[in-house]
Amino acid sequence: FFKESSDEEREHGQKLMKYQNMRGGRIVLQ
Repeated sequence: FFKESSDEEREHGQKLMKYQNMRGGRIVLQ
């Protein structure tokens, strides 16, 4: 359950980062 949930959270986070990057936002996470 936790693994599935964390995968979903990570996918959601990646979408958010892509969205902010498209808006010209700066995100520095590696």
